[in-house]
Amino acid sequence: MGNADAQLHLFAGYRYSATIVFRSHANFLFPGLSMLVLTTDINTIVLYMREGQVGTTRSLLAMISACLLLQLMVVYLQTSGGSRCFMVKESLIVLSGTKPGVDGMRVASGADIYNPNK
Repeated sequence: MGNADAQLHLFAGYRYSATIVFRSHANFLFPGLSMLVLTTDINTIVLYMREGQVGTTRSLLAMISACLLLQLMVVYLQTSGGSRCFMVKESLIVLSGTKPGVDGMRVASGADIYNPNK
């Protein structure tokens, strides 16, 4: 094996180990960031409500409600052929505000996102 081959294998091994480290941290990072975004949205709504800006508060509530409703409809359409337990689990993930993070975690871990029962 030549020097260039040894360097290529070393780089490939480093890249693989870095991917494993990223995937293990992504399991906690992605859902946490999603919950943080929802928390800051709720905090902003509370601040506007305290200041008496009713119109802004209602528009932000409508925006968040529409987003959650749209995500729940997508979950229903994706899981309507599967088990009710899985549908309820995915719906709770949506309502907790971690759906984008959980999906990101699933993609980063290499899970089969199209067939979650596997």
